[in-house]
Amino acid sequence: KITLHSGESVYVDKDALVYGCLFAEDAEEIHIFGNGLLDDSSEERIDIGCYEAYTNGNLKFYDCRHLRIEGILCRNSAIWCLNLFHCLDVAADGIKIFGQWRYNTDGVDIVNSSYGMFVKFESRLQKPLHIASAGNVKCNVPQYPAACDGVVSVAGITKDGMLSETSTFGD
Repeated sequence: KITLHSGESVYVDKDALVYGCLFAEDAEEIHIFGNGLLDDSSEERIDIGCYEAYTNGNLKFYDCRHLRIEGILCRNSAIWCLNLFHCLDVAADGIKIFGQWRYNTDGVDIVNSSYGMFVKFESRLQKPLHIASAGNVKCNVPQYPAACDGVVSVAGITKDGMLSETSTFGD
């Protein structure tokens, strides 16, 4: 596991193969870019709870702000490839996911994250999926990029499953 701190950038060269996970907690202004490969095949999946830091996957972030992730390839993750827990202002673009041979290891897991969330990734199993936060302006006015055609818009909810008091809502 490679732990990142505020203000750090990681460039993964197109010919690079990195075994392990890029991880950050309570950090900001992190930029991960390049076209290199992150491989998590050496990590054992621990089923205590995927939301805890027992198992990390390719990219895992808790309470982070202003993340930029571009062009990274993810392979053989122990859990979801990109994990975002209570993160604000995340742009993830051009992430490619393949070689997922363990159960429940595909894709992106976004938990209680918002403000400018935009995620675009590619998988050999499906068409690219685009996910964006509906917004946090508590109104029924379309917010972008969530309102773009082909984008899955996600809203904030309370622990009881009700719409959060600050979440944008609508079609």
